[in-house]
Amino acid sequence: MRGISFFGSPDVMVPLVLVILVVLAGMGIRRQAILLITTLTGAALLESSLKLIFHRVRPEPFFGLAVPNSYAFPSGHAMVALCFYTALAWIISDRLATRWLRVVVWAVAAFLVGLIGFSRIYLGVHYPSDVLGGYAAGALWMASLAQVRNWWRQHTADAEAAAKILIESADSSVTPVEAAFPFPDAGSRAHTKPHEDRV
Repeated sequence: MRGISFFGSPDVMVPLVLVILVVLAGMGIRRQAILLITTLTGAALLESSLKLIFHRVRPEPFFGLAVPNSYAFPSGHAMVALCFYTALAWIISDRLATRWLRVVVWAVAAFLVGLIGFSRIYLGVHYPSDVLGGYAAGALWMASLAQVRNWWRQHTADAEAAAKILIESADSSVTPVEAAFPFPDAGSRAHTKPHEDRV
């Protein structure tokens, strides 16, 4: 269970995030990189704030483990893992064409998040309520990001639709020369005839 717990620790998360950001930058996918950075930055700030607010002392760990220096509530491993693997599932599933592959990605993410939370309870470094609190705080943060993400997508789609309508209306308002003068040299004759009458 210690190995599972490491998947939610900074020792694993930070290098993994850096690798993912490099890959996203290489692929030119800036929005997903911004999403990942925003997700983890907000999760870290929220976790630190909640720990300072509640000041909950940790339980005595099992298996002779040392007591971590931080407060217990909420579980940072559970909260950050939920936020990170949810954001990662978003990024990956958006680029998958088939539905069953997206389901597999989300199932793996949910399994990892649940396993990391269980490992914290199993090792005795958190009460069950700490893990549940971490899940709740992480889910609330991700729900907020989902609302912003959906709003941005809708806003972008509306802007693109409005731009398309403006371009189409601008193209339709331009009258072709052939439509203005349906007969060859009609305009030139209209201007040259008065001069011929004066001669």
